[in-house]
Amino acid sequence: MELEHIFTRLWEIYTAQNPAVQKVYDLFTLDGEIVRNDHIAFRTFDDPRVNIEVLARVFKKAGYVEKGQYRFEEKKLFAKHYEHQGIQDADNDDARASGEPHTYAGERRLPQRGTQAEEERCKAQVGNEPAR
Repeated sequence: MELEHIFTRLWEIYTAQNPAVQKVYDLFTLDGEIVRNDHIAFRTFDDPRVNIEVLARVFKKAGYVEKGQYRFEEKKLFAKHYEHQGIQDADNDDARASGEPHTYAGERRLPQRGTQAEEERCKAQVGNEPAR
């Protein structure tokens, strides 16, 4: 899938779910501003149907590579960040200005042996279908 298509679809989904975002975007662009995302972030669970690796597939196929891993033990969160392989220096604003946004994905660890209620809640949140 082409990167432009990926980000266009993500934007369409995001603004459909959050209409105020499109209004703010329109206010900026009507004023002549160029709005550019320097990063996007996803949150998921460590369930193999929807974990970081599942989310990352589409970005890896489009030229993104993993650049870092982060653990937040207190929040029971593991995260990775990805950059498009065309970006040479992520800290250089000029390098990123024309590049693709960084992508961050964090997954919350699910309880190993939860109560029936926790397990049912997790099923409801991630669904019962295997990842494709």
